[in-house]
Amino acid sequence: MKTRLVLCMVFFSLTSIAHAAAPSQLTLTLRDAETEALAYSQRIQSAEYDKLAANARALAVSSQKSLQLTFDASYRYYSQIPKVSLPNGYSFALGDNNVYSIGPTLTYLLYDAGSAHQSAQSASLYARAKSQQMRATRDDVLLATRSAYFAVQNSVERMRLITNSLRLARARYADIARRLGAGAASRADALSAHKDVLDFDLKLRQAQADLATDLADLLALIGRVDNYDVTRPEDASQDSHYPAELGDPTVLLTLDPLQQTLARFLAKPRSLSLAQNPRVKALGDLAQSSRLASKSFADQRWPKIQLSARTSLDYPNGPILEQINQNTIGVTLSMPLFDAGRTSALEQEQLSQAESLDAQRAQLQNDLTRDWDKVAARLSALRAQEVLTKQGVDETSRLAQLTYESYRAGRDRFLEVQTANLEALNWQVNLALIKSQILVQLAVQDSLSAGSDQ
Repeated sequence: MKTRLVLCMVFFSLTSIAHAAAPSQLTLTLRDAETEALAYSQRIQSAEYDKLAANARALAVSSQKSLQLTFDASYRYYSQIPKVSLPNGYSFALGDNNVYSIGPTLTYLLYDAGSAHQSAQSASLYARAKSQQMRATRDDVLLATRSAYFAVQNSVERMRLITNSLRLARARYADIARRLGAGAASRADALSAHKDVLDFDLKLRQAQADLATDLADLLALIGRVDNYDVTRPEDASQDSHYPAELGDPTVLLTLDPLQQTLARFLAKPRSLSLAQNPRVKALGDLAQSSRLASKSFADQRWPKIQLSARTSLDYPNGPILEQINQNTIGVTLSMPLFDAGRTSALEQEQLSQAESLDAQRAQLQNDLTRDWDKVAARLSALRAQEVLTKQGVDETSRLAQLTYESYRAGRDRFLEVQTANLEALNWQVNLALIKSQILVQLAVQDSLSAGSDQ
């Protein structure tokens, strides 16, 4: 029994070690993330079905002007059949108890004052608006995916920077510990140096938690949320440099370099085109669709003329009890005289809807112009901040090195070293954040222009 227990423990230990030694590998470029998000998005699928439904409706409405072929069959039973009695005493029935007619009927709308045409045009514009709305949904999904990808890139960069700072803090703590043993450093300096290590270790764990959250958001957008354990994600290019205290990684990431992504978005020219924006175009088409629907209701007040042709097998042939092939052609004219205000109410409803959509379109154009100006202002400020922050990174990194050298020479306290190290890290993290914010603003510009592309 003990032997079995030991074997089970060994087996589970080996299984755990093998599992820990083989984290999942996730290689994901921004292009791949965009493609997968567009293919997976339920919002896009819903918009696609809306578009298909609108196209089907437009096809159905446009068929009103086409020839209509139907098959008709009727049957009646009469309990009483009138009879005709002649003076000579002879009488005959004017028909039969059983009456039926079977055959196809062809109908065609000759004239309706344009009501059917206006209705078909309205349905066509409505379908086009749904297509534009699907484009707008696609742009929203792309923007959300890009923003999530940029957030993961920024978190990976932050982990890298903090790891480098932690590595430096540990090296300096080891150096001070040696000097403490030789009597060249104080106990207070050693404690301060170790506090530096703890601070950077804490920041690294928080950065990894932020990366796990950002990665979960990205995986949910591309439909891979159940494929990976994001508890302890790490950058694959840095896997051998992360502290062992973080534990074994559950997933190793390989992403596009941040600078490469920046180069892609900076190379693309952008301009605000309100006329080509899918949201603006959709509202314009919907407004025009409502106006045409209103015109269609107004045209229903005029006469409608319809042509019909029918061939059928009829029984009986009047008083002659026999089947005959009957061919008929007819023209029908109808005109509404009173409908309790129904047509006028429907006409006014569509006109009011068109005015509402026009107002929404004007407001959207104002909002887009405002948002474009805000993004342009943010980009200008961020680019200026990037230049200054790069200078700050260079200077604070050099200052941190000089401060440590001054401390070793006995001219500064270790507190100044800690302050310089933290300041250098903050400037580096801020630079990475600014680059990520620039990317987000460039992606927003794509969405605000004529529509995002891949």
